[in-house]
Amino acid sequence: MKKYINSLFVMLCTAMTFTACTEEEGTMPGNDSQPSVTIYQYTPGKGYNPENDVCIRLATNNKTEAVFYLVEKTTEKADFIASNGEEAYADRVISNGVKVNNTSDEKNTDIIITGILGKNSITAVAIAGNEKRMSETSFFGYVWTPKYKGIYTSEFFNESWEAVLEYEKDANLYRFANCWTEGYHAIFSWKGNDVLVNNGGKFETGQEDSRYGMISATQSAAGYTEKDQRLYFTYTWTVSAGSFGEFSDYFEIKEEIQ
Repeated sequence: MKKYINSLFVMLCTAMTFTACTEEEGTMPGNDSQPSVTIYQYTPGKGYNPENDVCIRLATNNKTEAVFYLVEKTTEKADFIASNGEEAYADRVISNGVKVNNTSDEKNTDIIITGILGKNSITAVAIAGNEKRMSETSFFGYVWTPKYKGIYTSEFFNESWEAVLEYEKDANLYRFANCWTEGYHAIFSWKGNDVLVNNGGKFETGQEDSRYGMISATQSAAGYTEKDQRLYFTYTWTVSAGSFGEFSDYFEIKEEIQ
């Protein structure tokens, strides 16, 4: 299953000014009086892992002479600001962060950041002389750990295999990595007897029908039978031409991984 991440551009930042304004803001494009950087965030392209990789766009104005960005745990950033203030954090970004090339003269710069684990803040600082303006966004990178070993059975594909159920503690989510096909995961919430796969939405399996292309699945029922220690997932299996009907998958838990 391709990770469900919204790939539309979302503006997620608020600029903060640390130096006094010495002139009025320009009313026409290109007449700004201070440096500025805006961060946009979207899903990276093919070959990247959207669970842990993100693409950011840094949009600057004509006053910006340089831009730096820093990625670090959100808790660490909050602790630093609580002790030292936001202006000191802007200096921290400049001294510890990465300098971005080609950001002057109202240029956009795309940067792909990989391997993010947990909740992180991505902070950018635009500078012009002694003036600094800071913007930020955040990204949550999933950290999956093995939770249970067992046997996975798919009625639709008429196969059974050994599988590992993984858990993401902070997001409180479970997944079967590469469930039916390499790179396509089944991700779900599980609380007691309540199980919800992909928030109830349709997702791709990675398997393809020779005539109609990609096969997708949509949960119609799911749950957990404690007596049998078995998770069940009833899916409606579809392709572009229509539905194959409902078939169930099962996962029999054999061992908890300590």
